[in-house]
Amino acid sequence: MTGHDWRTDVLDLAGVTDKETFMDRCASGLRLPEYFGRNWDALDECLGDPSWWPEQDAAGWRVSVRGWQEYAERHPHDWTIAEQIFADAMTGSGEGTPPVEIVLE
Repeated sequence: MTGHDWRTDVLDLAGVTDKETFMDRCASGLRLPEYFGRNWDALDECLGDPSWWPEQDAAGWRVSVRGWQEYAERHPHDWTIAEQIFADAMTGSGEGTPPVEIVLE
């Protein structure tokens, strides 16, 4: 990887019907650190802080979220929280922090 490459991950939420499984998929699909606490605050912290990335020279992070519609329909309140965390991650990059792009597919 060169300094111009982006870290890329797919968050596949197909078949996810509860928050516990949602967090498990985030942990594995986003390759979150072992200390990820599997709650909303921990997800917000991990998405907003690139210091844990194994790819320290990555130009940014692209996340494709797939199969999210069923979870959003079954758990609209939780999905609203997830969307806000995604939005914060994309707009929260400070100076010198690699950008984060999250796309709902």
